Amino acid sequence: MSKAIFILTALIWIVCTTAAATGAEFLSYEELVTKIQEGSIKTVVLHPGRPTVSGKLLKEGVEMEFSSWHPGPKNDALLLKLLREQNVEVQTATENGMFERYYMPISSLLVIGIPVISLIVLLRVNKRVKRVESAVCPEALQR
Repeated sequence: MSKAIFILTALIWIVCTTAAATGAEFLSYEELVTKIQEGSIKTVVLHPGRPTVSGKLLKEGVEMEFSSWHPGPKNDALLLKLLREQNVEVQTATENGMFERYYMPISSLLVIGIPVISLIVLLRVNKRVKRVESAVCPEALQR
């Protein structure tokens, strides 16, 4: 049962942490660099401590959101230099009002907490019911 609780918690965590990226176009790092060089990227939000980049780009005259990965801190300077050369507005996730990865909003805690707590309560109730059954009716366990 503890494996089931762990798997359920992991699945909920994945859903909660990836929900923010829904609806955004994903760009590979190469596509991101190409779009910056073309001038399609208008704003970029860097996420401190994470190799993720998000922002807004122009695609066929329509502004849309994007998300991307970058290869890590070694390339941060190169990416920032390219963004500055192209006059792209650069923000960090905390300036943008977004939560950092380790600070979950209360709603996410509830989404994770309620099912986990419910499962724990159900397991405990089930264990107590079996104890009562065995005390009251020992032949029930032999069935």
